[in-house]
Amino acid sequence: LVENENGELVTQGHILTCQSKAKSDVVLKANYYPELVDIKQQTISCKVASFEFVTKDIVSIRFRFSPKTIFNYLPGQYVDLSFRGVKRSYSIANAKSKSNELELHIRKVPNGEMSELLFEHLKENQLMRIEGPKGTFFVRDNIKPLIFIATGTGIAPIKAIV
Repeated sequence: LVENENGELVTQGHILTCQSKAKSDVVLKANYYPELVDIKQQTISCKVASFEFVTKDIVSIRFRFSPKTIFNYLPGQYVDLSFRGVKRSYSIANAKSKSNELELHIRKVPNGEMSELLFEHLKENQLMRIEGPKGTFFVRDNIKPLIFIATGTGIAPIKAIV
């Protein structure tokens, strides 16, 4: 049995593993993505390079890694951000660049532990930790036209892709 994001028990079919909890032994069928073979997950320290409040409830944060850090990812993937003992997942909002920086868009959620921490204590050079990259939302080799629709901070992975 699996409890999905709505609290409903699911016995078969598709689930979002990032939003579900196993309530008993389960068998999952996972897809193989050759595009991810050279992408390794890692936990690394980073510092806030800059940040901008793009609206009253959305902040765009650029993180920088040490010059020796190599952080490979595919546009569309996400990371787990850890700060003051709190961990949350955020989509990467920029394509890989030589600047060795990563951009995240974070919306202030009412009573959201991480967003409230960030909106109250965010400062340049603040040390944080990132785990990732994670996820399989990325463009596959495809000759078909693609259409993306997103709003709010959901635009982050789309921005990285296009």
